[in-house]
Amino acid sequence: SFLSIYELVSFYKKDRENLITRLRRPLKESKLPITPGYHYPQHLEVSKKSIRLFGEIISRSKFCVTCKGNYGHQMVLVKALQHYLVIENEDDFLEEARTMMKLDHQNIAKLLGVCFRTRPYYIILENFNCGTLKNALSNGIIQPGWPEMLIDISLQILSAMVYLEKLHYLLHRNLKSSNFLISSEYSIKLFDFERARLVDDDCYRASPQDEVSIRWSAPEVFLHSLYSTKSDVWSVGVVLWELFSFGQVPYSQLTESEVVVFISEKGKLEKPAECDIQMFSIMNQCWRYKPDMRPTFQSLEEKLKMQY
Repeated sequence: SFLSIYELVSFYKKDRENLITRLRRPLKESKLPITPGYHYPQHLEVSKKSIRLFGEIISRSKFCVTCKGNYGHQMVLVKALQHYLVIENEDDFLEEARTMMKLDHQNIAKLLGVCFRTRPYYIILENFNCGTLKNALSNGIIQPGWPEMLIDISLQILSAMVYLEKLHYLLHRNLKSSNFLISSEYSIKLFDFERARLVDDDCYRASPQDEVSIRWSAPEVFLHSLYSTKSDVWSVGVVLWELFSFGQVPYSQLTESEVVVFISEKGKLEKPAECDIQMFSIMNQCWRYKPDMRPTFQSLEEKLKMQY
């Protein structure tokens, strides 16, 4: 039971429970035009005429595509909403931009602008010249025999996550190597916040129909659709495993259905050849089956700094 309408609305804005979907915005707003002034600071709106799109696709999701582009004299990433006729997709896309406006950290891609006057909508982000961390690992930009670099990249990843953890509570919900950018100087930035959610109490229950990256997900995610900072901790453990295995696919010998069974029976990834015992111990702490037993991002960062 709820003590007020405010409590009821607040609850169902972050948890759908028995509803078809969580509450998103008042019905009366659906009749209003979506304008940048209504949702966002006007100075972030840029003209599509100033954006030039290139053909190289950096990432693709169910509803969005991110490609390289040019904004003025700057190389950028342009994320475009493809299936914009569904109002729920538009809401999530707008929410991603709104989330990124609140972020300011050296290891998180900076939001440069938005194009929301005409459809399809664009989100414009700073770009790194070597693409995603996944591609850098697969293409040999990062090679075995560079342990100091791997530790430095690990610390940058954890630095971004410590920052998000301190926001109480911004859940990313889709952490994997393909959602980090890397520069030629091996700087790292987290750039995809499509599925991120800002919640009040470090718990978010998604719809069972929501897309799930099984190979990077904690058991409570694919079994109960429950997300928290600790489910992000699990995913970062898998990202570190990708880093030290130089881009191998997690559980590559298993189908996604088999991965669910394997993790449910408390199976874990094996130690990569280039990974020492101390680093693998940190990964295993991230993969503790019970969320409450997993460390915080801050404690992981402190342990890594102490050990290396």
